[in-house]
Amino acid sequence: MLTIAALSADGETLSLPSAVYIELCRDEEVPADSLRIIFPQRIEQELAELCLSYDGEEIFCGVVDEQIFIAYEAEKTEVIARSMAALLLDNEACPHNFVNPCTEVVFERYMAPCGIEGFVGEDVAFQGKFDVVKGSSCWQVAEAFGKKVYGKKPRVRSRKLVFSEPEERALAVFSNLGDGIPFERLEHSRLRCKLISTVRAKTQTAGQYDTAVANPEAIAKGIRRERYLDASDLSGDTLSKAFEAVKSAQQSSEVLTLRCSVQLAPLLGAQARVISSHGEYENYRVSSLRYVMSDGKEYTRVTLCRKES
Repeated sequence: MLTIAALSADGETLSLPSAVYIELCRDEEVPADSLRIIFPQRIEQELAELCLSYDGEEIFCGVVDEQIFIAYEAEKTEVIARSMAALLLDNEACPHNFVNPCTEVVFERYMAPCGIEGFVGEDVAFQGKFDVVKGSSCWQVAEAFGKKVYGKKPRVRSRKLVFSEPEERALAVFSNLGDGIPFERLEHSRLRCKLISTVRAKTQTAGQYDTAVANPEAIAKGIRRERYLDASDLSGDTLSKAFEAVKSAQQSSEVLTLRCSVQLAPLLGAQARVISSHGEYENYRVSSLRYVMSDGKEYTRVTLCRKES
């Protein structure tokens, strides 16, 4: 059962009517989840926050961006919201040059004032200079620190910033032949337009773009699509960004899309396997989810990308 809790702009907990339409989108590449809800009547109070729970498990907690009253044939209210990562995306970070900062220091300086209530992961010190430049958002600070210290991008879950946690999530198995999460539709897309054949990098300030990071699989398929990267000392980028670009392009070049008649929001980022009458697909990852509830019927559109080692 889906339940909606709301907080008004003046801090009052509100009871809202049942929604006639809900759309919740989650994507690994997008820091903030997005939510769109339509209620079949006018909501007088100004809404500030929304939380969605499904069978007692929270699937969304965030801030209201837009509240639109529509009067045409019948009254309705449309509400558009983003998850709490929006608090970090929308706030500019104060420039500062850190030396050997720890997670607690960075969090208290840039994330806590935005309303994020804590972080998940060990309090680790970054060895060296960590510069916050003018124009960076608080999210960009969190992302840069997470990549440098924990080796991956963080994610906001509910009201906490997750830098690192134990990998305990079970493999998600989708199947239309029996055991597993059932699906009604399968699409298998090969996206040659996503592949990058080579990233050419400059590693010296006065040098040339003479270091090549190639993708043999793309080259073997006849793909020629090159990118250039300045990875010199003063650029702020490193050669690892070239490898990341090639890997990311490879992952997004083969995609499975499933339509499931259930709510699957917590599965974002899970490792996945698909068993179908058309074959089995191994070594995939849930990269995005789009949950829709309309007039009492629901489904989730699940996008799976290849998981490269």
